[in-house]
Order: sequence, then structure tokens, then C-alpha cells
Amino acid sequence: MTTEAENKSRRPRELISNMPLYPTEAQIARAVLGNRAKDWARIAKVLEDKEGLPRINQLMGGRFWPAVVAFFY
Repeated sequence: MTTEAENKSRRPRELISNMPLYPTEAQIARAVLGNRAKDWARIAKVLEDKEGLPRINQLMGGRFWPAVVAFFY
């Protein structure tokens, strides 16, 4: 059972699916970690190096969102 505070902190799925193709790291952090978004930089580095998280595309300035979603699934 979830608390009222947990329900307020959750983002509806439709907002996450409306993410730009190359979102900012801040957008990804909020979508993936929610209230723990401040931990994203550290976690992303480990996932990139050891697990294959898509890297930031230098030309586009962000990670390819569909690949990030696929990585987590």
C-alpha cells in the first residue's frame, strides 16, 4: 500500500513517455530516480562503465531516451 506522499511524488507514465528523444540529465534523473535524482550522476557513471547504459551523445547533448528505457527494461 502506498502513502499519500508517495503518490504525490510519482510522475504519471504519460509524462515519462512524452520525454524528448535526447532529454537532459536532470530530466532523466527525475524520470528514473524520482526523489533520489541527486544520485543520478554517480549511478549513471557506474551503469555506463559496467552495465552498458547509453552514453551522452555529444552532438545531441543527451542520452537517446528510447535506448535508456530499453536499458532499464
